Amino acid sequence: MALIPKNLKELKIHLKDPLFKNSYYILLTSSSISIFGFIFWIIVARLYTPNDVGLATVIFSMSQLISVFSSLGLNYSLVRYYVKRNDKNKMVNTVILTNGIIAFILSIIFLTGIRFWSPALIYLQENYLLLFSFIILTIFSAIFSLQSNVFIAARLAKFSFYQNIIYNILRVPLPFLLFSFGLLGIISSWTLAIVIAYLLGSFWLIPKILPEYKPRPKLNINILKEIITYSFGNYIAGVLVSLPILIMPLLIVNILNVENAAYYYIAWSITTIFITISSAVTTSLFVEGSQNKEIDFQMNILKSIKFVFLLLIPSIIILFVFSKEILLLFGKPYSENASILLWFFVIGCIPYAINQIYTTIKRVQIDIKPMIYINLITAIFVISGSYILMNMIGLLGVGIAWILGQGVVAIFVGLFLVKKNI
Repeated sequence: MALIPKNLKELKIHLKDPLFKNSYYILLTSSSISIFGFIFWIIVARLYTPNDVGLATVIFSMSQLISVFSSLGLNYSLVRYYVKRNDKNKMVNTVILTNGIIAFILSIIFLTGIRFWSPALIYLQENYLLLFSFIILTIFSAIFSLQSNVFIAARLAKFSFYQNIIYNILRVPLPFLLFSFGLLGIISSWTLAIVIAYLLGSFWLIPKILPEYKPRPKLNINILKEIITYSFGNYIAGVLVSLPILIMPLLIVNILNVENAAYYYIAWSITTIFITISSAVTTSLFVEGSQNKEIDFQMNILKSIKFVFLLLIPSIIILFVFSKEILLLFGKPYSENASILLWFFVIGCIPYAINQIYTTIKRVQIDIKPMIYINLITAIFVISGSYILMNMIGLLGVGIAWILGQGVVAIFVGLFLVKKNI
């Protein structure tokens, strides 16, 4: 099958292929999050002070990090085993409730020990409205992400796209309306949007694919027992992938300052548009591989590799040409302090894509240990490299460490793929 359709007939065939069809919807979903997030941060950067923006980026990153820690890998099990189960409604409610409970517990632990984690965020303990918003944001970020996996597992990623469009449209005007609240206004804008989008998903979209579904706070222990081993292995691997990204603002605040955390966050927010290319295609590959068709899976691996780079390389070239102009949308300080960092980040997306394809292959094969090893090595390289280099050369050290961490691992992964004739 041609990756680039040459006529209408080939285009129809191309779009009917589940790998490509779901890849496009997942890419649209992820891109909408990145693009609307891009717009959100342009608005915030223009309306609020750099100090408020910097603190907000650290708070959001910590909220997302807790969400990742709370998942227990259940998001992967939801995709891997969804098609095989007859009790889909119970499975969905069980994983969502479990995730929400863990997110709440971890939020309380984080807030209780915030003087130890980062004294710069002590303001969270002193402002009860901000504290409450943080807890709600963290819980709903965790369970909202699981809802997207329900749609993806059902091979109906278009519903995830619809839900995220609603969420993103709601997110954009709220910073204007809540401007007088300062930092609380930024956090509350995100929180309100994600809560409303989650409720729409629960009572409107999920029932479209599971007609008898109702969101109920019921745990099925037997379901958890059946999927926990696979879930936990993927959980460790997933945490290691997210850790360098989400912990970085906290590291930057403690080593450099709040303003540099804002520059990092904006550069990384733009980079996520490129990250979504490989993530969308590999997520679709994971779904197709979970259908237990070995011959099709081998063919889909090759199609995925070609498709990722067909989309990624031209996008990176465009970014290199217009990076400074894009960053100017946030303000001159961002263009002056984040443009080279952004270049480093998008270059690192190339080896990142190779590593993502490899981990997806192993995830389908239920071979968890290699995933953990390569993600651990990458995390060590990126975090330790960033710490050392930031103390030597400042914020650019994060970009260099990102390329080194992804690149070293990608060399070994690439050799493996070549050896296996993939």
